[in-house]
Amino acid sequence: MENDSTDTLSRRVSELSEELDSLRSTIQRVLFFTLLGTVAAGGYVFQNYRTVVRELELNKSVAVRLQEDDRSMALAATKLKDFGHRNPDFVPYLTKYGLKPEAAPAAAPATAPVAPKK
Repeated sequence: MENDSTDTLSRRVSELSEELDSLRSTIQRVLFFTLLGTVAAGGYVFQNYRTVVRELELNKSVAVRLQEDDRSMALAATKLKDFGHRNPDFVPYLTKYGLKPEAAPAAAPATAPVAPKK
């Protein structure tokens, strides 16, 4: 009888040992693939970060050029408006493109001279 219980106990310990080895192997695989996925995702994020930084540097120079062009265009528009003040024939062209010159300050209306009473 003792042999039967020893054999049963021995088989049970052997089965548990196999299950433990299987569980350990499964956990190791899960951890490996988790690590592999994390490294792949990190690489992807890092690659996108580098791409964004490069594009940002390119766009900074474009933005600076656009600001300079904006200042140049504003200066040109101001000069065209001044030209329109000096040359009224040019005003319709300015108006057509939305550059209507500001009205010159109106001079004070001349008051009619008062006739002296007799």
